[in-house]
Amino acid sequence: MSFKASKLSHQQATKLKTLPRPRMKGTKEWFLQHKDKSNFLLLGEAGLEPLLNLCNHENPKIRSLAEESVSGLKKVEGDILMSSKGLRNLSDILRFKVLQAQSDTLMTLAILAGNTDQNHEGIILDIGWQVILIRAKALHYEIQRAAVTLIANLALNEDNHDMILNEGGLEQMKSLVNSNDIKLKRAICNAFTNLATDEENVQAILKDGGLRVIFDFALSDDDELICGAAHCLANLAIAEELKSTIVKEGGLPILVKLLKSYNVMILKGATTAVANLSSSDENLTKLMDSGLLEPLVFLGRKSKNPDVLFRVALTFNNLCSVEKFHERIKAGGAVNSLKVLAKSRDEDVKREAIEALTDLGVSISHKKGGASDEDESESSTAGTKSRKKRREEERERPRDEGKEREREREEKDKEKEALLVSLEKEAREANQKLAAEREARLALEQFLLNRSLEDRSAAIARAGADPTALTLTGGGSGAAPAGSVSSSTRPVNPSPVPNPSPAPASLSTIGDAEKPQIGSASSASQTQFGLSTTTPYEVEDQEEDDQVTDEDKLEKANIALVMVDLWDPKEDEIIERALTRLNSLAQKERNRKWIRTAGAIPILIKFLEKVNPEKGLTKCEFLSLITLATLSRNVLNRDDIRKSEGLLIFMKLLVLKDPKLLVEDLKAIKELSKSSLNARTFRDEKLIEIILPMAVAYLSDSDQSKTNNYNFESALTIIDIIHIITLDNPLSQAIVRESKGVQFLINCLNNPSVEVRKHSIRALGSVSANNRKIQQMIRKGKVFNRVVQMLSDDDEDLRKFTAGGCGAICENDQDNQLAFRKLGGIPPLVKMLNSSNNLVKEQATAAIRSLTKGNAKIQNDLRDTSCITLLINNMSSDNDALRVHSVGALMELARDNPRNQELICAAGVIPPLVTALKSDYKVLQYLAAGAVWALAKKNSKRKQAFREAGALEELKGLLKSENEQVRKGAEWAIEVLE
Repeated sequence: MSFKASKLSHQQATKLKTLPRPRMKGTKEWFLQHKDKSNFLLLGEAGLEPLLNLCNHENPKIRSLAEESVSGLKKVEGDILMSSKGLRNLSDILRFKVLQAQSDTLMTLAILAGNTDQNHEGIILDIGWQVILIRAKALHYEIQRAAVTLIANLALNEDNHDMILNEGGLEQMKSLVNSNDIKLKRAICNAFTNLATDEENVQAILKDGGLRVIFDFALSDDDELICGAAHCLANLAIAEELKSTIVKEGGLPILVKLLKSYNVMILKGATTAVANLSSSDENLTKLMDSGLLEPLVFLGRKSKNPDVLFRVALTFNNLCSVEKFHERIKAGGAVNSLKVLAKSRDEDVKREAIEALTDLGVSISHKKGGASDEDESESSTAGTKSRKKRREEERERPRDEGKEREREREEKDKEKEALLVSLEKEAREANQKLAAEREARLALEQFLLNRSLEDRSAAIARAGADPTALTLTGGGSGAAPAGSVSSSTRPVNPSPVPNPSPAPASLSTIGDAEKPQIGSASSASQTQFGLSTTTPYEVEDQEEDDQVTDEDKLEKANIALVMVDLWDPKEDEIIERALTRLNSLAQKERNRKWIRTAGAIPILIKFLEKVNPEKGLTKCEFLSLITLATLSRNVLNRDDIRKSEGLLIFMKLLVLKDPKLLVEDLKAIKELSKSSLNARTFRDEKLIEIILPMAVAYLSDSDQSKTNNYNFESALTIIDIIHIITLDNPLSQAIVRESKGVQFLINCLNNPSVEVRKHSIRALGSVSANNRKIQQMIRKGKVFNRVVQMLSDDDEDLRKFTAGGCGAICENDQDNQLAFRKLGGIPPLVKMLNSSNNLVKEQATAAIRSLTKGNAKIQNDLRDTSCITLLINNMSSDNDALRVHSVGALMELARDNPRNQELICAAGVIPPLVTALKSDYKVLQYLAAGAVWALAKKNSKRKQAFREAGALEELKGLLKSENEQVRKGAEWAIEVLE
């Protein structure tokens, strides 16, 4: 997804311009008569034929004023603007009692207003609203039509809505709906459509039979009027309270009829209206009974328009969510249509179609290549072979394959034996080196100690004190016990039995543990939503490197000594001691790589192969389990465990009765789930369906015994697994939804434990991220009241997690964005931007970025707060993720919002943006280019300011970047600046 073509909400409202068809007759004569031809091309480009008529008017005063208005035209970033002086000249023409001149003047203004909303403010100031309204009440039909067209185009700007609604504009247009002038009706319908983009206006539009008027427009014979009506119904259907009203009042048959139109603009409006109506469960049965299926199937197979295809896929997805419709949908030929949609190049169309097919239980085959780790386009398990059956088939393969595997195993054993010999040699050399270093260190310490004693004895003798009265206890008082050894010389021995269930890190330090590393697997999701797969208990391992330090050599030697006992196991006591030592070594991050290369993972899995969960675990089995759980923090180790068939063993252990053992198994599954291939395997083995009821039971248990503490920890771990396995994974999200996991997470937001609330809001964000159905469930579950309260909680970490969850829940969903705004969620987020904790600021900034994306109301709300200044200040943070989200949020605030663009630049954003372009961080470079693009558009002063700050030179340097997205972003920004 590029910043230049940002994805809109699935229920994004549509605006319609009302412009006459340009003819530009008589231009040759005017062109030849005037020496100053500099603005002639602008006149034609803007389609200002009415202004040309005024320039050819018989009245010399009108002609002179019109020519001066032409001189006031200028082109800024592709938009034709008129100066204030030019508009005042047009205002003077309106004073003449020449009807055709007034009509041409008003139509000129209407065209200027339709071309760009940058002309709106000048029109209202220099012409005057009352002048326009009076002309809309005129008896002359051409003057009236031109004035209403001007009002319709002024309604493109939400800042003008209050004026139109409250100062007589809407009332006047409603009084004209029965006119026989089809062009006037087009303008009125487009005005209704533009006003309906604001949900707060819909009741005023529908008052006094407004909905019936729109239905009548949709049933007319004029395609332009039908198009306006279809888009108006689509905008009205965004409002939750109107979805059922439109259906009850007879809107469905009209829309079904429009779906059979050959006019693509009518199809866009009709499919959008139907898609919006289908988001209400109350309407689904009536939609199915209305004959909707036939035109949807046809459009899904034949339409080439991406907007139409997306709305068709969206509607299918909503209908397929109801199981009782499945047979009817299949019988209606929807499966083939959905398969066509599932192969679309548009990711949004593909996603909706795949979700629908998944609900229908239909698999999707891939003819080319195979699915990548992140590719979630495979269907659900319905209709495919179970893993159990596949394993049985593998056992029945010919014996020659078994012999081949035996040969490979022997070769692997020989390699491991050779590795052990090498490691033993390294171990001996390292131990010899260590012994020599230790002897040297002891000799040095003894020398320093003797030197110190001599100095102190001499000093005490000079003072007349008894040297023997002093003891050497490290600077403290009292005698050292006999036989004591200094801490610096005492050999370090591992504890014989490790702590089987180490206490999790305090959630007060969770932020530092979760900070993603640049370039890590989790950084992409963190950048998008403020969510990451790193969980509260452990720190994600760093990426491996090939460097081998002297300390590494020593650790490898110790690992080799342990592996000797594990490769040739003899007595249980020896094995337990070796596993204990191995678990201790695994606690060090760098050792996890050496343990894997030493071949420990298959051995540990072998210890667990014959485990009987009903009887519990032996000590060796327990030590193997917790060691594997620790090793799985390493990215490559997760793959090794899967390749060694270890995942199914962890699934088998989910029936353990001992809560202490079960929580260790869940921790291992949590770490392993961070691999997309592992997550897919767990999903196919119905992990989500198994663990969700366990979490529900654990959190409903009121017993506060020690056993319940393990159950509580298990419940938190299960919520973390849901968070990890569903992040950016629509199939896993669907399983959680069908397993009633969404409602469980919603209920957890009211849990008395702050720990549960922290984990649950983050998991809810992952489950709902880019999932329209679940976002809708959350909104209907009236969650936002609770979420807004949590944003002001005393617990800082809870506020941080809540902000991150909000960003995902509201991403690309305008209904959720507006619901969150309505309940007062914006001010707490702005307040969090001023936190002393960078991680809190990071999550709040990510949420603001998601909320402002494509939402003009929230853009305008944040204009009058300290948000802009705080975001600019946070661009200088040493936290890379915070800088990324700050730049991204400023880009979304500035997008298509001239007033915000001006304020952001005036607040001093240009120097830090140029600095961001110089960064080595690719994501930051790309977003900084996007911010330059959004801020500099259509304004020569801002362009010049960026050029003077050196932005152009830095952007040209980015054209040589190795990253394709960075190069493309720089290209777009340069296109604007030049």
